[in-house]
Amino acid sequence: MYDTFGQQLQSPSNYWEYVSEASASIGFRTNLPAESYIQYGPTEAYGQQTSLTDRRYAVHLHRLTGLTPGTRYQYRVVIEDERGNRVFGPNRSFTSQEMPTAIRIPEDMPGNAPYSLNTQGATYLVTQDLVVNGKAFDLTADNVTLDLGGRTIVYNNRAQSISGGWTDYLDNAAFGIKAMGYPDNVRILNGTIRQGAGNNAGHRDEAIGFNPIYARIGSNFELAGVEMDYGGPQLIGLYLHWGPGDARIHHNVFLDRGDVILNRHGAGSRSMIYAAGSTGSGQIYDNLIKRTRQMGLHGNQVYNNEIYIDSYTTNSFGISRGDNALYRNNRIFGTGYHVVGIGWGKGNTYRNNFVHLVGQGPDFRDTEYGNQESLNGFRLTQYAGSTADYSDNLYELNTILIKGGACNGSSCTEARGIQHSADASIRNNVIRDNVIKVDMASSIRQAAAVVTQGLRDRCGTEEPILWEAIR
Repeated sequence: MYDTFGQQLQSPSNYWEYVSEASASIGFRTNLPAESYIQYGPTEAYGQQTSLTDRRYAVHLHRLTGLTPGTRYQYRVVIEDERGNRVFGPNRSFTSQEMPTAIRIPEDMPGNAPYSLNTQGATYLVTQDLVVNGKAFDLTADNVTLDLGGRTIVYNNRAQSISGGWTDYLDNAAFGIKAMGYPDNVRILNGTIRQGAGNNAGHRDEAIGFNPIYARIGSNFELAGVEMDYGGPQLIGLYLHWGPGDARIHHNVFLDRGDVILNRHGAGSRSMIYAAGSTGSGQIYDNLIKRTRQMGLHGNQVYNNEIYIDSYTTNSFGISRGDNALYRNNRIFGTGYHVVGIGWGKGNTYRNNFVHLVGQGPDFRDTEYGNQESLNGFRLTQYAGSTADYSDNLYELNTILIKGGACNGSSCTEARGIQHSADASIRNNVIRDNVIKVDMASSIRQAAAVVTQGLRDRCGTEEPILWEAIR
């Protein structure tokens, strides 16, 4: 960590601000993992501060609350690393908004949830914490901003019973926010969406239903400064379904509290899926995945994110597979049943990613491949019977560390730094200038920094893979 990111804790960088009427969301990065909080107030004496983070991170999001509209505020970030080094960021300032034309929820929307956001061009402002038994918001209009006002919205606070196909779940399940009709120019900002005591599962194949956010969205969608907190079986935190590829998903926090997966195939259980035609030029950056039970992020431009995987099933990818994608400067940490830092595809660039996986020993989390724990930095697998084209990939300047491992009865941790198939359908792949370190207990025999593999029925037909060492 220190060799890669610096020997000393540096001042916070890459600030992002969204300022509302009585709240503000502030994001930033630190070079080393650090606890953080923000001091703020009308003068440089500050007087208020946000809560201390629950542990050390490199990607940070804080919420400033209790602001007076139209008032200038001063703030500074305070960070502290594992060695007790404390750094104060520079004094910064902003002026809280005055929002006289905003539609206020719940004051200006009589009746109970779900609240219908159907006024084109409107800014909706949530002014108090909300707890609803079912769905919280239906969003259908273009050019809408939903400012959560720094508030917490709890949905699915009462359990529901739904049967049938995924369309039944789409029509009848509770959601935090459900956006339909492909509205353009939608922004969702600045608050927390939490699944309540109902804790329902999404559809077992499609993972649709009871999502914090489910959106069939149009162009120019932005989600920023939002925390998504959920735990029901078979859930995806942010489900972007059948939309265009220009969304910007940044400075959000995902917390998956669940440990049940009904079906690892299909959509599975993820922090986010950016699906079915939505993977073009969309930007996914500066998000913090505090925990995911299976997969983290899915998209084609994924950078500067921090992801923690607690794998409960096979193929738990920090960043799942895509084509013609750029994956750079992500920090991915993981443990559990079968964790993979980054998956595979065609025409991808994997650059400057930091993957750190830690073995704790098999603990009977799943039965698909017996009692196992498998830790894999990068992986590209050609399955038997497949001729999929996984060509033109570049892996460079990545750091992969795999540490620990133990045995539980006859089952032991397995570790692979980079696992890459050779095949006639896989061409022009280059792996260069990476640092790979696998440090396992002496009892572990199934561990290697580099694993090469292929299919027996294709021996002699494989295209070469070029490995280049740091010079």
